[in-house]
Amino acid sequence: MDDTTDLQTDRLEWLWRALLGAGVLALVLTTFKSDRHVHPLYDFEIFWRAGRRLLAGKSPYRVDGFVSPLPLAVLFAPLALLPRLSAWFVYVLATVGLLLKAAQRRARWAGWALLSFPVLFTFFVGQVDLPLALSAALLGPLSFPLLLAKPQVAFVAVPWFLGHPDRRRLALGIAAALGMLLLCFWLRPGWIGEWRAAEPTIADYSEHDSNLYRFVPAGARTAFVWILSPVVLVLGAWLRERRDSWALLHLFDPVTNIYSAAVLAEWIGPLEAVLSWAAFLAVGSYVHHGAPMFVVALAILARRWYARPTVPVPEPEAPQEVRDHRVTRIRQSARRSIRALKLGEISVSPWTIGQSLSLRRRPASKQTGAPSGPRANGMQPAGSIGSRNRASSRPASVAPGGLGSSRSGPRSTAVSQV
Repeated sequence: MDDTTDLQTDRLEWLWRALLGAGVLALVLTTFKSDRHVHPLYDFEIFWRAGRRLLAGKSPYRVDGFVSPLPLAVLFAPLALLPRLSAWFVYVLATVGLLLKAAQRRARWAGWALLSFPVLFTFFVGQVDLPLALSAALLGPLSFPLLLAKPQVAFVAVPWFLGHPDRRRLALGIAAALGMLLLCFWLRPGWIGEWRAAEPTIADYSEHDSNLYRFVPAGARTAFVWILSPVVLVLGAWLRERRDSWALLHLFDPVTNIYSAAVLAEWIGPLEAVLSWAAFLAVGSYVHHGAPMFVVALAILARRWYARPTVPVPEPEAPQEVRDHRVTRIRQSARRSIRALKLGEISVSPWTIGQSLSLRRRPASKQTGAPSGPRANGMQPAGSIGSRNRASSRPASVAPGGLGSSRSGPRSTAVSQV
């Protein structure tokens, strides 16, 4: 019955989630169709064309809009071998697979991440912040060569790995990053100069800010970045949980856009999904100048730090059954001991109390026809305290005839027969 109920609940949950996703998709298409500054696959087409120019041996910085480091064009070179739409489908499938893999312990929450605005907008324009962050979550320091493609994503991901190092993986990741840089210099020796010439200034980036720097005036943005960045980088490396580190660093990332909150997709739940759409609607669906997407990171931190303390998980039933079984055995042993005392099978003495509790019965007397035990003639048993041989470490046996002796066996039997 419980399994059937759970199955029905899961089906209903996925049903209304699919309906909500369809509504969200309709809203996205309607909104973006009215915004002439946003086009489907806008960023993806730029990256794809940069990869094609690199394969042709030409500078990718001749592509209008390509302002990223050369490693991004290197990563898109394999996708550039495919037609643009086919390459985009591969990109979407790979990104969704990474998200499901990274959130496998929170599989239901992966659906909420796919319904959030930053993730959907990432797929819509073909940005790379989300797949790079998911690769970092799965590969750890081994993702360093990939993070060279987007310094703003490296700002969020790298400090925690440096603060919680796996020395072997860290060394391999640094070596792989150096190998990527050598490859880039081999392909384009002067690529850094070309990149710096094409890269916009921080003032230009500030138009798209979607984190806490949105509240900083444009004239003071550079000063705040240089002052706050070292502090938050140290805090990001010091924090114990990767979730806290990434959320904090995202709030103070020097370069953000409306899709940048997708780096936190692993922890986006229903609250964060709703807040992301509220932030999108707050700017009147005009996303060219960013949106207050910092509410996503703040909600993740608030849910982490101010959540109720979890109730301790109760012990499984097996230990309780073991304890009940032990109590039952103790009660049975007590009943048997009392019964043995009533039948005279155990003599009451400090030596025999332990034997009664351990259910050790004394051997029956070999004398046939005569009553056994000290009750035969009313005399005090020889095994009692008054007549026991104190030098012996074992209690004395009782003869069938009532006469005590410090020795047991046939001799005591012979005395009783005389």
